[in-house]
Amino acid sequence: MSSWNKDVEVGERCVLELPMMATKAQRDLLDKIFRVANDMKNYLIGWYKKQLTEMTRTRRWRENQRSLADLHKEYDPDLAKLEKLDAAIKLEEEHCAKFGTPFKLSHKKTKQRAELVARAQEFKKKQKPLIAVRNEMIKRYGFSKNDFEKRMSIYRSSYTALVGSAVAQRIADNVWIMFDAYLYSNGRKISFSKFSKFLSVEGKSNGANIIFNKKEMTLSIGTGKRHKTEIKVKKSKKDPYGYEAEAISRKICYCRIVRKAYPEGWRYFLQLVLDGPPPVKADPKTGEVLHSLGKGRVGLDIGPQTLAYSAEKDVNLVELAEGAQNMQDEIRRLKRAMDRSRQASNPGMFYPDGQIIPRNRLPAELLDRRGRRKWVKSKHYRQMEMRLRSIYRRQAAFRKHQHHRMANAMLPLGDKFFVEDMRWRALAKRAKKTRRNKKGKFLSKKRYGKSIANKSPGSFLTILEEKVVRFGGTFQRIVTWEAKASQFDHQTGKYNPKKLSQRWHILSDGTKIQRDLYSAFLIQHTNADLKSFDQSSCDRDFRAFMVMHDRAIGRLKASNKYLPSSMGIKKSA
Repeated sequence: MSSWNKDVEVGERCVLELPMMATKAQRDLLDKIFRVANDMKNYLIGWYKKQLTEMTRTRRWRENQRSLADLHKEYDPDLAKLEKLDAAIKLEEEHCAKFGTPFKLSHKKTKQRAELVARAQEFKKKQKPLIAVRNEMIKRYGFSKNDFEKRMSIYRSSYTALVGSAVAQRIADNVWIMFDAYLYSNGRKISFSKFSKFLSVEGKSNGANIIFNKKEMTLSIGTGKRHKTEIKVKKSKKDPYGYEAEAISRKICYCRIVRKAYPEGWRYFLQLVLDGPPPVKADPKTGEVLHSLGKGRVGLDIGPQTLAYSAEKDVNLVELAEGAQNMQDEIRRLKRAMDRSRQASNPGMFYPDGQIIPRNRLPAELLDRRGRRKWVKSKHYRQMEMRLRSIYRRQAAFRKHQHHRMANAMLPLGDKFFVEDMRWRALAKRAKKTRRNKKGKFLSKKRYGKSIANKSPGSFLTILEEKVVRFGGTFQRIVTWEAKASQFDHQTGKYNPKKLSQRWHILSDGTKIQRDLYSAFLIQHTNADLKSFDQSSCDRDFRAFMVMHDRAIGRLKASNKYLPSSMGIKKSA
């Protein structure tokens, strides 16, 4: 299996995953290496969390941060106006260049921009000394990549036989990325690493610590006579397209060992990070590429559970990651069994009705020295816990496989893909407003979190975009809040707001059309500005689209498959 390495630009590196044929003794050694590496990571996180607390509690830091906040409060409105004005000017320049007319900025806008630029320069001048103070304090408290690696070398000194210097540096780099995002970007709360979620260790090259031998198909790990071992790596017996052979023949940048949960325990796999893009699968007899790009425009309307697409030769509405919901039902049942087991093993943690007792009302003997609950986990509970991890792993692998299959099936549809720019994280969050129904009952604040987690629409778009770009196509995101594909009527050129529950759109001439498919059709005919639709091309292609639309709806009604309610399609009796 090959996948993209997100740490580098698209097309530069790829990853080939191979199973490791480890004996029980070798698995025990790998377990020990992972546990030690995770402990070292937590030591480093703990040390720098203390440093961060000490730094942020000083008066100098608090006063400096307060000054920065006041500065932003004063100048941010003007900076936002300047950004908006520059965007409008750029759009106007592009419009003039398109029609060959001379561009000239009005006196009013020139004056307004000059004032805003002066404010921006004033902001930068005042901000510079405050940022200098902030950076000086960050440096003094040891927040740099080099300092993190030096500190990690201290922790590694007790485990030199198990964890090599390159592996330790990689771990330190990962911790630094977490603190760097917190200090300089929009990083979240820094937390310790759970052993059950510590799933990989990697080196920095194929020449030290973790070394793969292509000829022998073995992986060497560890140092010294006692802990160094060579583990056999399994090569695929079936390689009809020569995919794996071509991948292994490339230069290995570095190796990564990953572990995956199975009902009987952890299994280990080797990931080779290779130079160059993934090999292209081709028919060995004809040399024809299996999944090549077609020609034409393709419009995509994607939701939390479904995908509608419209192309010149095909129109369809499909469920994302079909079959993933079955595993979600299995997860739900297993979690209920785990909850019953936990209540039986920890009766003091629950009220008689099954509600969990708040931590501040528990007796001291049920809490550890840090005030956390001391859960008792039975052997059966631990087995179910491992089984749950295994199902989550299977679900993620199945979902990814389904996404790749669907993406490969869509490549022949065209070479210019258009899709709405969706913010999945915002859609997954609970609603902020409290609402009631007509009877006065409170409505749930849940939105699309479960569907997004189950179907992973954002992951599908990433996979499709990488494939399209790799084969020389284009993948563009339209401006959702300006184009408004779900509200537009190409026959009148007007926007008609609709409720989310309204799954069918009625055009001005009375034509009834499925909402998602119509949105995909409009997105397919997006203008170059990605903010509006080309009505003339919509009128030209609409009749052919309706023929394919009716055919697709007929297929869905006649199928035996489960159809999500969001499709709004009732099956034939």
